[in-house]
Amino acid sequence: MVNGLRLGAHDYLRKPFEANELMARVSAALRTKWLQDELRARNAELDRVSRIDMLTNIYNRRHLDEHLRAVISAARRHDRTVGVLIVDIDHFKNVNDEHGHLAGDAVLREVAARLQQAMRTEDALGRWGGEEFLAVLTDTPPEGVRVMAERLRQVVAAAPFTLDDGSQIRVTVSVGHTNGREDAEVLVHRADDALYVAKAEGRNRVASA
Repeated sequence: MVNGLRLGAHDYLRKPFEANELMARVSAALRTKWLQDELRARNAELDRVSRIDMLTNIYNRRHLDEHLRAVISAARRHDRTVGVLIVDIDHFKNVNDEHGHLAGDAVLREVAARLQQAMRTEDALGRWGGEEFLAVLTDTPPEGVRVMAERLRQVVAAAPFTLDDGSQIRVTVSVGHTNGREDAEVLVHRADDALYVAKAEGRNRVASA
C-alpha cells in the first residue's frame, strides 16, 4: 500500500472491498480533481488579469517588460534583432480638457483596438503608461520595423473617432522606433528619443532612433 501511494496512487482499498466504499472513494477523488482544476483555472485567470490593462484590454507594462526581456534573450541566442516602437497619442490632454475624461478613456480604448488590429500575431502590444503604447516586434529587420511604425500611425489617423455624444474628433499618433538586441532599457530609451524627434517635427509621423 505504501509503495503504491509513493508511486502516485490517489487511494488504496484492501480486498475484499465494499462497492459503496469504492464509489465513495471514487467520488472523493473526482471532487478533489475538480477542485484542483478549478484552482489551476483561477490562478491562470489571475495571472492573465495581472498582465492586462483593464481600460484598454491589451497587455500592461508588467507583461511588456517581461516579454521584451525574453524576446531579447532569444534574439541574442539566434543572432536576430528585436523591434521596439513607442506610440504616443498627439495632444491627448486636449481631448480630456475639451471633451472630458470619459471621452479620453474612449479614445484610449479605440486607439488600442486599432493598433492591435494592425499588429502581427507573433508580436506584442500593450499600454506603456498614460497615453503611450509600446510594441515589441520579434525577428524584424530595421525596414520592417519602420513599415510597422508607419502602419500603426496610419491606422489611427485613417478615420475620425466617434464619441459617446455622437461628435467626431480626429486623433493622430507619433511613433518612435528602434531595432537591435541591446538591453531592454537601452532599446526603450532609444525608441523614446525617436518619439521626441517625431513630436518635435510636427507630430503625426514616425521617427527612427
